[in-house]
Amino acid sequence: MELRTLVDAIGRTPLLRVSARSVPATSAEVLLKLEKRNPGGSLRDRVVRFALEEAAREDRLAPGAKVVAAAGEDGSFSAALICAVKGHPLDLFLPSKAVRPERHKAAARLGATVHVVEGSIDDARAAAEDSAKTSGATLLDVESAPVAMRACAEIGLEILEATGQTPVDAFVAVARSGGTLEGVGGVLHAKFPQMAVHAVRLTGFTRVEVHGMVDVSRTEAFAAAKDIARNEGVLIGPVSGAAFAVGRRVAEALGAQGTEMVSRGFAPGPPPAAFGLGRRKRIVILCPDGGERHL
Repeated sequence: MELRTLVDAIGRTPLLRVSARSVPATSAEVLLKLEKRNPGGSLRDRVVRFALEEAAREDRLAPGAKVVAAAGEDGSFSAALICAVKGHPLDLFLPSKAVRPERHKAAARLGATVHVVEGSIDDARAAAEDSAKTSGATLLDVESAPVAMRACAEIGLEILEATGQTPVDAFVAVARSGGTLEGVGGVLHAKFPQMAVHAVRLTGFTRVEVHGMVDVSRTEAFAAAKDIARNEGVLIGPVSGAAFAVGRRVAEALGAQGTEMVSRGFAPGPPPAAFGLGRRKRIVILCPDGGERHL
């Protein structure tokens, strides 16, 4: 695919098969969807790009027009990067409790005007809304569940394309606002109705209540991320680590159930084993962030 700008490199991230060094050989097959391979280093690239392009399609954003947005740790960098490439001046409102100073500097280096707001992402969003009303600039909501759901449906399509006709038995992701989990999981579940969806809550990150949520501490999340780094050579972030910590448990449980027979009712001939008909269970874990920013 020919790339015209860095924004064209967003998406089509790799699906990495985890080795027996990270999960027992008897476990289900584990695939990691590595969103750190987006140019901005996280899944938030997809959400910001979608929000900008949706605003343009709906005639809410003219070429070169100013944009106002509130964003968290990863979204701040994605917003600054994509607005720079697309030529939109950006007023970026960042919550003091959720975004580190080095993210402020990175966004400013990319041309964003950074405003640090005391409090949470909700406080930053309120400040961004007030600024947009005053200035007449286009307000982009790059942290809401509905925007994330629509933007991340393409991840589900990419997973289906990469896995072919082999069913996905379980999908694991951290639910922060709920949109990513619903966007990806909804596409996969429509194709594989028997697929289980496991929602993970990382302490200090998740902002939504989901029935059946599995809690993971930051300590466990970082330990799981360290395992992937040492065994697979990939630096993933704490959110991805939390998802892998739970996904590893799911994989072991599915592995204990054994394999499934893909086809039944054979005509006389060689036994089914000769055709390799035992299918190993498969799970996909969404890894939305990289670990380089959390060393």
